Amino acid sequence: MNKKIDSKRKFYCTYTILFLIASSIIFSPFFLEHKSLIWYIDKPNAYNDGLCQHYNAFVYYGQYLRKIFENLIFSHQLKVPQWEFGIGYGGDVITTLSYYVIGDPISFLSLFVPTKYSEFAYSILILFRIYLSGIGFCTYARKMKCNNSSVLCAVFAYIFCGFTIFSAVRHPYFINPMIYLPLILLGVEKVFKKENPILYISMVFISAISNFYFFYMLVLLIIIYVIFRYLSFENKTVKEFLFYCIKFLGFASIGVLMAAFILLPTAMFFLETSRISSNYKAYYFRYSKSYYLAFISRLVTGRVVGSYTLVNWTPMILVGIVYSFFKTKKDRWLKGLLVLFTVFLCIPYFGHVFNGFGYISNRWSFAYSFIAAFILARTIPEFF
Repeated sequence: MNKKIDSKRKFYCTYTILFLIASSIIFSPFFLEHKSLIWYIDKPNAYNDGLCQHYNAFVYYGQYLRKIFENLIFSHQLKVPQWEFGIGYGGDVITTLSYYVIGDPISFLSLFVPTKYSEFAYSILILFRIYLSGIGFCTYARKMKCNNSSVLCAVFAYIFCGFTIFSAVRHPYFINPMIYLPLILLGVEKVFKKENPILYISMVFISAISNFYFFYMLVLLIIIYVIFRYLSFENKTVKEFLFYCIKFLGFASIGVLMAAFILLPTAMFFLETSRISSNYKAYYFRYSKSYYLAFISRLVTGRVVGSYTLVNWTPMILVGIVYSFFKTKKDRWLKGLLVLFTVFLCIPYFGHVFNGFGYISNRWSFAYSFIAAFILARTIPEFF
């Protein structure tokens, strides 16, 4: 037991050291130029969501939480402000900020950050989110019997994929589902093995209160994963599959009900927004020719494909995928998932579905990189 604990500790210490080295190299230009990680472009009509939305929400949330705790400690009164006149012409705090900070466990740390240090804390927490997404990947991959060396190679292909590099400084909270996805899937594996479902329930709860928008995407991804994973088992029966479906639905319902105090008002507000209610017209069954050419040519480059299709893998992933498809017969369910997700990225309608039936956007493409990186982790031992 002690050897197992020591091995685990050594692994995560190694990951932490490698992450510090990698992130220092990747993000050092910002700090060498005395720039923060707050996205701001000093041009007319520029989309400055980093400063105007995410950073302001982070600062406000810290002040909001401190006010609540000050009233509780010094006045012995629990006062939770629910309306803020400083939001536009006045707005509901929970439904407005739940997309950004309310419910997000990491943003809760703003409680301990004085306003004058918010810029520094905001930047550090971006790196912390990326670090945690790697912890999630490592935990899942090790549970799925990948060896430590393979996991350490593959994890950086996941956490520094195009989705991360593009989104981290623009929309830091977009990194959260990269943390939650592997942990939810680990919970799924535990349910399949008839182990304690607490991880699955807990991650459904955390995902649901963190961001309704990405929770919806995660639900779709979980459904697809459960189907493909069960098809990989031996001695499959329809009766057993339906039994598992009921279990997953039941456990997920517990997590959703726990999150209802934030999830319900947020979902009601979200479904009434113009992005959802508007009749958005588009070509749902094919992208432009330039999109497909970019999708192929930019798999391993740093350029964006379009419609928030962010892949930009390390070339090592392509080597792992090619080897897996043509040299091994194992993990057919993983290959099936990768093929299915590739189809999804090639047909606009699925971007419409994953985006809550609004405009076409593939903000779920982090899952594509997750599957590809996991295939790499499974394939690396075959190279030697």
